[in-house]
Amino acid sequence: MKLGAFISIKELHYVEMMKKCGYDYVEASINQLNKSSEEELCAFEAELARNGLKCEAVNCLFPGEVIVAGPNADLPKVEDYLIRIFEKTSRFGYKAVVFGSGASRVLPDDFPYEKATEQFCRICSDYLSPLGKKYGFRVAIEELNGGETNFINYVSEAYEIAKMVNKPEIGIVCDSFHIALSGEPYSLLENMGDKIVHAHTANPVERAYPKKGDGHRYDLFIGAMKKAGYDERVTVESFDFDSLPQGLPNTAEAFKDLL
Repeated sequence: MKLGAFISIKELHYVEMMKKCGYDYVEASINQLNKSSEEELCAFEAELARNGLKCEAVNCLFPGEVIVAGPNADLPKVEDYLIRIFEKTSRFGYKAVVFGSGASRVLPDDFPYEKATEQFCRICSDYLSPLGKKYGFRVAIEELNGGETNFINYVSEAYEIAKMVNKPEIGIVCDSFHIALSGEPYSLLENMGDKIVHAHTANPVERAYPKKGDGHRYDLFIGAMKKAGYDERVTVESFDFDSLPQGLPNTAEAFKDLL
């Protein structure tokens, strides 16, 4: 498996640090890429090229104002947004697009789960699947813990929805942080290999950068992924950018032998 890290494209010096620490690729926010100027995008491209790294994955697909499920979902607006964002950012050649975006899929208590699932599946099947085929990426539906949204909180849910969609471009991301908070065992992943597109990791305590001896069993997570036959990317995804200078080398050291 390859190890990557999520960074802001505004902090270009971290690309060089990732290379020195032994990371294989960069993960970026597609929403940030979409909002960036041409000058900023060119600078990011140049820094990646200078260090021999690629932006192989992107996350943060939808901003909160683009609603994908619930009574206020506007599917034509969703389709228009997706067409525009991929036209602008596909130049980076990413292979995995993470579909988390918890604020975009919060449901009112009285909204039928089945209706939300239908909306979500339509977006995946009718919009994202053709775009993935066109630009060469796969979509990874992300389970998000209950503190971030109330729809698709479990990796088992994400897996069932990916099976419903039944398109080769649509799969799931296995995120050890969200799985740990939801209480599902990592062993569930062993039987999901047909749909695993991407992986995220972080320490479940404050979403910190993993390090050796921090008390979390990353070996169980990676072991389950290997049993599932997964051998692609694992991104450390922490939003504590202040600790990134220490976090990058700590995580690289912790995962070197595991991967």
